[in-house]
Amino acid sequence: MVRCKEFYERWLSVGGENWCEKAPDTVKDINHYLGIVEKLEEMGVKKETTFVALSETAARPLTYDTKSKAKQKAISEVASRLKREQDRLERGFKPTPVQHQQVKKIVWDAQAEVQAEDGQKEQAEWPEGLWEGYKEETEKHEQQLQTPEGQEFIKKRENANRHLYLQNAIEESAEGILICCPECGAGSENLKWSCCDLPVAEAIKIAYEQHQEVVTKRSGKRAT
Repeated sequence: MVRCKEFYERWLSVGGENWCEKAPDTVKDINHYLGIVEKLEEMGVKKETTFVALSETAARPLTYDTKSKAKQKAISEVASRLKREQDRLERGFKPTPVQHQQVKKIVWDAQAEVQAEDGQKEQAEWPEGLWEGYKEETEKHEQQLQTPEGQEFIKKRENANRHLYLQNAIEESAEGILICCPECGAGSENLKWSCCDLPVAEAIKIAYEQHQEVVTKRSGKRAT
């Protein structure tokens, strides 16, 4: 379940009191997450940024019982990524959330780095079965991306992402960072795909919807 920032703000305001009668394991997960939020805040990431750009689920690998040195490295890397999103938020743009899979890799990389620094030859320690599960999940994901459906997903995802760059350019224009025609000075609202006489604002919406369709299709196949 994805909890909103208002939930966490209320949870903190009442001192962690279980006012909504969550199960004990859920309370533990919430408090672990808020512990990470606090550490990130010490590194310059505002709570509001973490709540919208790093979900409780995505942050979960940071709560694993890893070596403290590796954990600190991993949290520092996540903080660096969140600071970039914090800058986007402060400029009025939507952040790109850090994903669970990305955080898992950050944790693994930090453990491997610490292992190398300590001159150890054994595999970095993960909770039992976690590394095998991560490796199997990653290999399966890579294989799926090689299928026609996977290639369609990549194409739609990348098209949606690149249209998002255009959206940011238009939003920046509205804030006075002007992007205009170098010949006549016309504003970004005049941008369009000439092949279909499609305004960029409409193209952004269509590209996003097409991406969501393939995401939903892939999610449905996983469920079955």
